[in-house]
Amino acid sequence: MTTFLIYLTIGVVTGSIYAVAATGLVVTYTTSRIFNVAHGALGMFVAYCYYELRTAVHMPTVPAVALSVLVFGPLIGVLLDYLVMRHIQSESVVLRLVVTISLFLMLQGLAYYIWGNTIRTMPPLFASGSFQPVNGLSITYDQATTVGVAVGVAVLLWLLIQHTRVGLTMRAVVDNPQLAQMNNVRPGTITSIAWAMGTALAGLAAILAAPMLSLSVGELSLLVVSAYAAAIIGRLTSTLWTFVGGLALGILTSLLVGYLPSSSSLVQNLVQAAPFLLLFVALVVRGREQAATMSQRARREPRAMGLRGSVTLAVGAVALSIAIVPFLHGVNVVIAGAALAYAGVLFSLVLLTGMAGQISLAQFSFVGLGAVLLPHLNNHLPWAIAALLATLITALIGAVVALPALRLQGLYLALATLAFAILMDRVVLVDPHVMGNFGSGLFVRRPSIFNFTLRSQASVVPLLVAVVALYAVGILAIRRGRFGRSLAALRDAPTAAAALGLNLVRIKVIVFIVSSGMAGLMGCLYAGFLGGIGPSDFSYLLSLTAVLILAIQGISSVTGAAVGSAFYAVIYLMLPRWITNADLVSLLQPLAIGLGVVNLARFPAGAIAQQRASVEALRAWATRRWPGTLATEGPDHRPVPTPRCEGREVEVK
Repeated sequence: MTTFLIYLTIGVVTGSIYAVAATGLVVTYTTSRIFNVAHGALGMFVAYCYYELRTAVHMPTVPAVALSVLVFGPLIGVLLDYLVMRHIQSESVVLRLVVTISLFLMLQGLAYYIWGNTIRTMPPLFASGSFQPVNGLSITYDQATTVGVAVGVAVLLWLLIQHTRVGLTMRAVVDNPQLAQMNNVRPGTITSIAWAMGTALAGLAAILAAPMLSLSVGELSLLVVSAYAAAIIGRLTSTLWTFVGGLALGILTSLLVGYLPSSSSLVQNLVQAAPFLLLFVALVVRGREQAATMSQRARREPRAMGLRGSVTLAVGAVALSIAIVPFLHGVNVVIAGAALAYAGVLFSLVLLTGMAGQISLAQFSFVGLGAVLLPHLNNHLPWAIAALLATLITALIGAVVALPALRLQGLYLALATLAFAILMDRVVLVDPHVMGNFGSGLFVRRPSIFNFTLRSQASVVPLLVAVVALYAVGILAIRRGRFGRSLAALRDAPTAAAALGLNLVRIKVIVFIVSSGMAGLMGCLYAGFLGGIGPSDFSYLLSLTAVLILAIQGISSVTGAAVGSAFYAVIYLMLPRWITNADLVSLLQPLAIGLGVVNLARFPAGAIAQQRASVEALRAWATRRWPGTLATEGPDHRPVPTPRCEGREVEVK
């Protein structure tokens, strides 16, 4: 019985921290309809400010907590709302997620630059001491304080929302912002208050958790991801149910740690990933977001290149790569191969997210599945057959992931795929049976097709070019065909498409299968190119970065995927060679993406569409300035009417 009480106490303390973090997330979401993926990173930043006050300034606990939670946190939240969040509330779910993901990466990069990658020990809130309410059960003052603070936060928030004018106006802004504004309610002020409260609660949760978790940029940033399940249980609206969900999550996780066998590495990895598994389950069971919050703007598809042109361009790219291969040496080969593999992953996202509107934050997890399946199958089968089977298995796993996600869309689908990606990171890709002894990595043979083996990395580059070119040609062909029109209907008007008889379930499953299969095949080729793989090659952070880079260039643009792979090569592969300071690189990389996201907020269609519009505007201006000198097309790709000059018709050549 004593053992049970010990683990129950630990669970209540951990659940209280989850509840505080998730409650802050709910407060910001209910007022702005923006799910802040960077909520944990904001809390991490506030916790580091508290650490500096305690260790560098030697400030006592209570003033340091008050200054961090009541001054630094709210100030960051207000600035964030004023500069960014209130300007994207009416944008699509994809754009809102992309902005908060970029903020997540930027805050992590800034923290690494300021405090480095060293794991620090957070001093306890109070001097060491404990009491024993039951014989054999010792509760520290820190644990009691954590639970008391969580209960106090829940009660105060309930009183604020239900029995104060501020709470009434917050609910009015959520229900009908236009009507609230007509009654002299300033929605901007209310959202700023909500973001100040949310950031303060994120910082408080991180400060309470840091003495148990240690002060780590990565762990504290993921703290709120563990609390996502609690927020989903509360449907992102109810602070009461969010508090209950946080407590239940903490207690269940603690009991799993205490009673599941510790001898199995798989079981222990599963225990560590329990919050993310519960998040996936909570999304499937409870997750059904209101359709109004998930709407996306219908948009004109980029003009698809014809079959002859796309095939000619693909053949030319392969021929050019064969000609260039002899001149590639050393690290340039690695950069070229990695950029091509990244392009293949971005193409799979163009199909799934850009054309079908199904947000996936786990694309590199499917790449990792294909990569780890290949060497295991290659031990018994020829390389080509092993790669084919690995691709098919990955595609089927994509279908399995899609099945419980069929009732999800937009934000909830993104969170479900994020939970799957973190589960892959913490359970599958670190398992010794999957990734070698102690997760050290796997040796992978070079591609061998019809007894023709590619002996070097450089020789694999033309094969990567050929597959990437095939992806591009296939996506353009899909866009021109009936299935492409079905994907556009699924993305832009799913209710209307279903009313017209379109089988949305079948289309969702097919697009998940094709996209995950594309990622799995690229994982096979990339693993063969590298010759060896490790768990860090397929981190969930790579999936987040891929969505960001593609959105910056154009989420549905084939050209955007190609340009995005070049952007990735420059920022993530070449920049570390030019700058030797690793902390500075970790700051500049997310900063470059952040600048791209700022431009994306102004031009939601992406940089490629922006450049295309600029070119069209320039050609139209040139036609007006010098009639008859340019043959132009209008925005609908139809010829501009023949201009006239001094009453005579001018021939446009």
